[in-house]
Amino acid sequence: MTFRRSYGNGPQDQAGDSGSAYAMDQDVSVSMSANLRPAYGGHSGPDSLNLRLLGLGDIWATGQGRNNDVAASSTLFPDDPEAIPAGGREILVSLPLQMGFARRIFQGIGEGLAHHPDWDLILHDANQMAYFRRTGQRIAGYIGFITNAVVAAEADAVARQCVNVSNFLPPDPARCSVVNDDFAIGRLAARHFIDKGYQKVHYLSPLHPFLAESRWHGIQAEAAEAGVEAVQQWYDSTAQLIGLLRRCERPAAVVTQSDSFALTLLQQARHLGISVPSDLAILGIDDDELLVEATRIPLSSVRVAGRAIGRIAVEWIVAGEAVPGRRLQLPPEGIVQRLSTDSQAVADARLCKALASLNTGFRGPVEVDAVARAAGLSRRNLEHLFAQQLGTTPARWLENRRLQEAKRLLAGTGLSQEAVAAACGFASLVHFWRAFRRAEGMAPGQFRRRFRAG
Repeated sequence: MTFRRSYGNGPQDQAGDSGSAYAMDQDVSVSMSANLRPAYGGHSGPDSLNLRLLGLGDIWATGQGRNNDVAASSTLFPDDPEAIPAGGREILVSLPLQMGFARRIFQGIGEGLAHHPDWDLILHDANQMAYFRRTGQRIAGYIGFITNAVVAAEADAVARQCVNVSNFLPPDPARCSVVNDDFAIGRLAARHFIDKGYQKVHYLSPLHPFLAESRWHGIQAEAAEAGVEAVQQWYDSTAQLIGLLRRCERPAAVVTQSDSFALTLLQQARHLGISVPSDLAILGIDDDELLVEATRIPLSSVRVAGRAIGRIAVEWIVAGEAVPGRRLQLPPEGIVQRLSTDSQAVADARLCKALASLNTGFRGPVEVDAVARAAGLSRRNLEHLFAQQLGTTPARWLENRRLQEAKRLLAGTGLSQEAVAAACGFASLVHFWRAFRRAEGMAPGQFRRRFRAG
């Protein structure tokens, strides 16, 4: 794979692209490992390309290891119509790399292109489509966040195949897309709190895009099935957010639209003296590695399928299968629990102790009788408390916890199914298969393949 970057020539080009939805106003670092060869001179061989984006137009690429003298400049990325050959095997990537989800898509694109060394990747920031409009070049593929009609038209103008990887707009039958299953994300987020005993799940968001509504519908569905309340709350100002926090009954469980909004909520809770997670448990979405550990209280988050989206988008374009109307939704990989949701919303201290024991010991053999004794209960009393406060049994709660971990490992690792079953505490592979099919309506291998191919 060759890595290239195209860009416009002067202020008139940047000003001409008024339809861009994102501005790179934040410093980020991206690492993509693949077999890279510099586009114009330099060394070749396996390397890790680090990109540092500053503002809109400045990118430095620095090789590591034995290739650490490779540097990108106007020589490596010249503003020359002949610099990007019309060979028909180029993919233009236009992503807001200040977002963790977009960075993982970019990693997946790199992983996909590593299997196709005769294909070129062109990194293009979202404000510089004017370059291609001026030269009239049309390349093989485009992968990006198509967030409005202007971006869609520009993508179609520069590439023969376009794959949208965002859910900011409702499904377009004329558009090829591989995206997150936001309904499934909402269901998983709600289940995280339902399993902890919360009787009300709040969904908090400052925006109203399609993805926010889809996640809310998933939360509603999961809450309704569990017999708990779901509350949707929008806000458009800090003052409104503070008011919501002050009025919220505690303990409260809150799902936010993304990790960045969750951090805002964490900061305001600290200023108001609200204890997290005992009074306010907060769950983000995206599992952005730059944000989840950025505060005093590490953020729990739903990890979405970014890398799988990038890999599938590449395979569709390479195979010539990125056709209009094709759409694939990928479920989330799982929830990464950190301190912000490390709590149980149960009134009975004995039940809380039993839940903590199950949550820490589910990977190994678990005897419900032993869990009950450790909590100071008989098995009969423990089962009564589970039914009364959680609406389930200890055995079913334990199986669901194991299945949550199994889905995370199937989606995010290369472990065999036997290894996944053992790592999650299932007594046998057959037991794992039966439990998984009963809960998900498909076999573990089928679930994993949804992340590997379209």
